[in-house]
Amino acid sequence: MGTPAPSPAAPSPTPSPASDGSNPADAYRPLAWGRYLETLKAFKNRPGSVEKFKERVWWIADTFTKYQGRLFDANDLMACMSFESAGTFAADVKNPKSSATGLIQFMSATSRDVLKIDHASLAKMTPEDQLNEVYKYFKWVIDTFGPVSGTADTYMAIFRPATVGKPSETPLFVRGTDAYAVNTGLDTNRDGRIMKAEAAAKITERLALGMLPENMG
Repeated sequence: MGTPAPSPAAPSPTPSPASDGSNPADAYRPLAWGRYLETLKAFKNRPGSVEKFKERVWWIADTFTKYQGRLFDANDLMACMSFESAGTFAADVKNPKSSATGLIQFMSATSRDVLKIDHASLAKMTPEDQLNEVYKYFKWVIDTFGPVSGTADTYMAIFRPATVGKPSETPLFVRGTDAYAVNTGLDTNRDGRIMKAEAAAKITERLALGMLPENMG
């Protein structure tokens, strides 16, 4: 997975979103896809769940911005979760072709090696509580590969963490590998290489859509 970058010098943020001192006012800070959450099955019939979800997203973003000394954008995280969860923001959404589950499509190996939890437990969480695992995962990426800042690197932290901080022309997968075959749709110019910029373009599109007036809130 590449040579780990030095950990940030700042002290480790120890609270989790589930036990933090998040500010209820954060629920009213404009957030990409924030208004859209109110229409989703994952939050229906659970009063206050949308507000709590938004508070915790802002807590994650503000905590990591301070921790790494660079902006960790809440809107970029929302765009990634929208894309990864196929617009559902559901904790139990699964990829039928793999073990990937939840808001950022955690793999079973990630649950075991990074989160230190039983993979099946992810699908039993509420979306707002699964943000605790999202926080733990990004904390691991930042400590292992360096600061996560910008739309492309926020997605790379999920999709290909070893490329965090690398140039946009960095190749992720090449033709002839299993990883390329699975992700061939990302090779938009069909040159046999999936570049970091090509993969991140999908998230840039999702971010722009999430920031439309009908979805932002």
